[in-house]
Parts: sequence; structure tokens; C-alpha cells
Amino acid sequence: MDVGQRIETEMEKQRVDADQHADHGGKHEHDSNARCLEQRSSVCHERHRTRGIVRAGRILGRMDLTTDRSSRPLVFLRVLAICLATVAIVGWGIALVSAPDWFGRSFAIDYGIYMDAVDRWLATGDWYQARQLAGPYPIELGDVLYPPVLLYLLVPFRFLGPWLWWLIPAAILAWVVWHHRPAPWALVVIALCLAWPYSPAKYVFGNPVIWAAAAVALGTIWHWPAALAIVKPTILPFALVGVRDRRWWLAVLGLAIASLPVLGLTLLYPQVLLDAQTNPIDGRGGPLYSITEFPLIAIGLIAYLGRRRLSG
Repeated sequence: MDVGQRIETEMEKQRVDADQHADHGGKHEHDSNARCLEQRSSVCHERHRTRGIVRAGRILGRMDLTTDRSSRPLVFLRVLAICLATVAIVGWGIALVSAPDWFGRSFAIDYGIYMDAVDRWLATGDWYQARQLAGPYPIELGDVLYPPVLLYLLVPFRFLGPWLWWLIPAAILAWVVWHHRPAPWALVVIALCLAWPYSPAKYVFGNPVIWAAAAVALGTIWHWPAALAIVKPTILPFALVGVRDRRWWLAVLGLAIASLPVLGLTLLYPQVLLDAQTNPIDGRGGPLYSITEFPLIAIGLIAYLGRRRLSG
């Protein structure tokens, strides 16, 4: 074989080797691409499967609270709160049906007492009854036990009527509870406060304390409204809810300024309270006579203390 033939043979062998290498490289690249696509498809499938499991878990968690043992006490507390509230509502419904005469005599009776005081003040300038200014006296139905600054609230309702008088503070209290979204344990306590007979009775009677309860409740959100409850000294601890807020003190200052036009009557208020004696017949009055109102006034505070972001 001459030199020319050897060169041609060597070149042919190199071309064959090059073609084989190219075919092998293309196949390797194709296999690599196929494996990448397969891995990506597997990852995507796993992600979709995981998302489906999470979504299903959320939906099932909402639909079936009893599947998680840790949620059973919460369900029990919610049911208990609903039962207590139902008992209170049904109980008062039965009382309304079985004793309509009592309800007719009792509805807005305290509202009427303070409307009479408004009329007396508008006619003669007197806020308290004469017997309340003649020395120690047993507390009786019809006595005025609030300072005259309450006139700013009472006078408009002389024309608005008794229904709005109790509906507005009731709506405020309900809104505050809804705003805080209290935990189940707090709902149970609130239901107990509502089941306490004196609490709904204050709304039936139209007692001004229902406005104090609304003020304290609003104080758990904006602080300063709680200062308005100091017009009833026997519930002073509840009025201190927002005492650390400067606006609370500004509200107290506002009450003081508002009392200036009726300053003479305001100065009589401490003596009227000191002269008030417990009625020996029905036990009305005394330094602790407002203790029966504490559950009602505490509802807003309970909702605040039991708000979900603290209870987890």
C-alpha cells in the first residue's frame, strides 16, 4: 500500500470515528433532555398534589371541627355559650308572655323617672327631688342618683323616645363584642352575664346604666369613652379602662366644662349621694347597690380580654 492510499484510509477512519462520536453525543443529549423533562413533570405533579392536599385540609378543617380532638373543647364552649344565651332569651320571652302586666308596668320605668327629672328641670330648674335635699333619706323609686351633666344625654331622648334610648346602647355593646371577636371561653362568660337577670332587666327598665355599659365597652377600643362612665361613681373602677390615655383625661375635662352651666346642681350631687340611705323595705340603695350591674358593665371588658389575638 503506497503512501497515498494510507493517507486516504486514515482519513476515512477519522470520518467514521467522527460520525460515531456525533451520533453518540446526540443520543446522550437527547437522553439528558428527556430526563430533565421527566424530572420537571414529576416536580410539577408533586406541587399540584401538595396544593390539593393543603386545600382539601383547609376545607375539611372548616367543615368538620370534631375531627381534631384539640378543637372539641372550643366547639363545646361555643355550644354552651349559645345555650346560655338561648336560655336568657327564652326565659325573658316566657316572662313577657306569662306576665304582660308586669312588663307593661316595668318597661322604661327608669327612663320615665329621668324624663320627669328633665321636665322638672326645664320647668323649675330643679334636678333633684325636694326630699333628697332635706337630709338623710331612704332611696325610693323616683329618686335621681346621677349628676345633672346627664342632662346632655337625656334631653334629646325626651323627644326620641324610650325605644331608641335602649336600642342604641344595646347595639353599641353588641358591636363592640363583635369587633373583638372573643374566644369561646369569653363568649361563655358573656352569655352568663346576659343570663344574669339584672342585666336584661336594666334594658327593660331603661336604666341609664345601659349607657355606662356602652361607654365602658367603647373604652376598650378608643379609651376615652370610658371616662363618660364616671357620672356613676359606684362603677368607677370600670370607668378607669382608658385612664392611661391622654384622651381619657380630656374627656374628663370635657365633662367638667359641660357641668359649668349647671354648677349649682352639680355641687349638690356629693351631698345627695352621702345622704342616700338603704331602703329597709326593698334594700334599694347602699354603697354596693350597683354590684348587681357589674356583669352588664363587664361585658365589653370580657370581650376585650378574650379577643382572639391574645387567646391564640
